[in-house]
Amino acid sequence: MSQYENVIMLPQTNQLKCLYTIIRDRNTRRGDFIFYSDRIIRLLVEEGLNQLPVEPCQIHTPLGVAYDGHKFQGKICGVSIIRAGESMEQGLRDCCRSVRLGKILIQRDEETATPKLFYVKLPEDIPERYVFLLDPLLATGGSASMAVDVLLQKGVKEERILFLNVLASPEGIEVFKKKFPKIKVITGMIDQALDEKKFVVPGLGDFGDRYYYNGSGTIRAGFAGDEKPKINHSNLVGRPKYNKIMPSAISQTDTFIGSRAQQLRGLLKLKYPLANGIVDDWESLELVWSDVVQQLEAKTNQHPLLVSEHPLNPSKNRDRLAELVFETFNFPALYVAMPAVLSLYSSGRTTGTVLDSGDGVTTVVPIYDGFSVPGTIKRLNFGGRDITRLVQGELMKSGYFLSTSSEFELVRSLKERLCHVNPKPAEQHAKGPAAAEERKEFPLPDGKMVRVAGQTLWQPTELYFQPEKFGVEEVPVHQAVVNSVRKTNYDLRPQLFENIILAGGSTMFRNYGVRLLEEMKLEDPELRLKIYASPERRASCFVGGSILASLSVFKQMWVTKAEYEENPQLVHQNSEKR
Repeated sequence: MSQYENVIMLPQTNQLKCLYTIIRDRNTRRGDFIFYSDRIIRLLVEEGLNQLPVEPCQIHTPLGVAYDGHKFQGKICGVSIIRAGESMEQGLRDCCRSVRLGKILIQRDEETATPKLFYVKLPEDIPERYVFLLDPLLATGGSASMAVDVLLQKGVKEERILFLNVLASPEGIEVFKKKFPKIKVITGMIDQALDEKKFVVPGLGDFGDRYYYNGSGTIRAGFAGDEKPKINHSNLVGRPKYNKIMPSAISQTDTFIGSRAQQLRGLLKLKYPLANGIVDDWESLELVWSDVVQQLEAKTNQHPLLVSEHPLNPSKNRDRLAELVFETFNFPALYVAMPAVLSLYSSGRTTGTVLDSGDGVTTVVPIYDGFSVPGTIKRLNFGGRDITRLVQGELMKSGYFLSTSSEFELVRSLKERLCHVNPKPAEQHAKGPAAAEERKEFPLPDGKMVRVAGQTLWQPTELYFQPEKFGVEEVPVHQAVVNSVRKTNYDLRPQLFENIILAGGSTMFRNYGVRLLEEMKLEDPELRLKIYASPERRASCFVGGSILASLSVFKQMWVTKAEYEENPQLVHQNSEKR
């Protein structure tokens, strides 16, 4: 229990303490964070159900014996405060079959920490229901209070609302209970306080960002020496697609970046600045960089910049990049590195073959003693975004038409959560139609479920291994690796084949490494192969960059602003060998 009236805290058992330790740990991987958060959420929902009133009823057992039991007095619904609150919906579904769900979108102003209301969608009969209000974190209490105000305006009685959260601050509880004394707050733990930025401490970070990892199309940023990026920022820009009709609504001139764009995606037209690893919208990229610099609270004129760029990009893009770095942001120095080389550094090696697959491009780069081997690099112009499009097409065949830019992001989330690589497709086909009967469910924001057939879960990832089936004129990734290494000297090949490093978010599909190994063995059974797949390889490029930028010799490698102004062509020379 809690010292606050009408605030119920879960029993502080050893199990619960261990669960919270796991989700608080910044080193906890996303899959584990989701799994253990879901366990806590389930406990919260069950405690919420314990607080609902019941009435006696009589039923008859299969033996024909009358039994005096109980039933809930009224219907139940859930209302999530988007986006983080949506993570709690499945826990409610697990306990209450076919439960109705509503949504309230409230955003906290990052300067003032005051909430703003953007969107409301609730069941029509919500006044007749008990409402489980869902939001993992109760920080200042501002967003929760605004959500309750909306519910009260819709006719819901205060005493019929139960507010469920994973973690709460004392300040948030004080504010909330002072305004709504009749509402029961059910929380897992009450933390120490709020910091100066109004974050719960010790806390567990941004729950929504950790639960709904942004995956493909991500920009990662931080400072030299950082073990992990301080910013995991979706490389995404969103602009309003609807006309403004409410004074409190977003303006037509507003622009939203990264996770903010993801949160408001239903109201925005979304744009990625890069396509196939090449910048095609410099204005949007500048907005993303500005947002990152602001979040890092960095003075650009005091920090040299290391940027990763995929190999074989157009030279004019490097020129435009230099203008952005030196003229727009006023960085004092620049170094452009190949992502594959940085990923290799992060593995503790200086020799190996890196297969790097990101959102828009896949590259194979043999590297010896820290340098890419000339004439061996292979670039394949497909990546995670192409897999998302294929999943989108499979869903359309099943009657799910998710075609807008915001719905594309839903498909991307489905792909990252459910899709995998088939380790042995020949066996799958041999099993016949029954093999495709595996089905999984994915919740849409309106509460409906997308039921995904087995073939949809793995067929799109065949693009990596059978691109010709999809009309893509590229070689499969396994052939690309073998062909690239075979272009090197004979003496180098054993080390390069025995140190194959997977990098990038699009190699995170389950069984990716297993299938790659099998296909390469089929190419040449005599090859001695070792494939390394770090569970943290999404951020391996950043980690390698952090290591490189920390070395004392790195100062000799960058191009200064003064050198660039004297000879702009230096930005093409002082970078990784191509």
